[in-house]
Amino acid sequence: MTGVLLKDRLYHFRNDMEDAFDSIFAPIAETEGLTQAQAQLLFELSGHDGELTVGRIRCLRGQSSGNRSTLCKRMEQRGYLARQRSCADERCVVLHLTAQGWETVRRMEAHLEKRCAPFLGSMTEADAQKLQESIDILSGWIGTLVACMSERIDQNDKEKQ
Repeated sequence: MTGVLLKDRLYHFRNDMEDAFDSIFAPIAETEGLTQAQAQLLFELSGHDGELTVGRIRCLRGQSSGNRSTLCKRMEQRGYLARQRSCADERCVVLHLTAQGWETVRRMEAHLEKRCAPFLGSMTEADAQKLQESIDILSGWIGTLVACMSERIDQNDKEKQ
């Protein structure tokens, strides 16, 4: 495989994954009157025991700090989360899910389970295990690729100096 082919395959895979996320999660978000970004924020917070700094939230990557602040402020005003300055570093804002936020996540997860039931119910235990292993393998390879690319970039920067 060439680097160009790998880039093309990863690009198409990413687009396919984004399309899948849109078709799966947008209707779930809509049931709660949320945008997909708002629902993703709640899901991500719930995966970190309901607490995470704004800078560490993956679903907000690529958004300007102003957009992140606006989204978080809106979610706080609607009662889904609370924002608080970090005691250790006042520059950091820590987000916490509120009781309303947790309840909304539980309803969305129940809706997700219902939507996924036909697909997951049609899988054998062996197929489900194979799917999980495949996802883990792909994640590992992508992590290795990123690490290798980062090393090459660092090495090229040192050579230019």
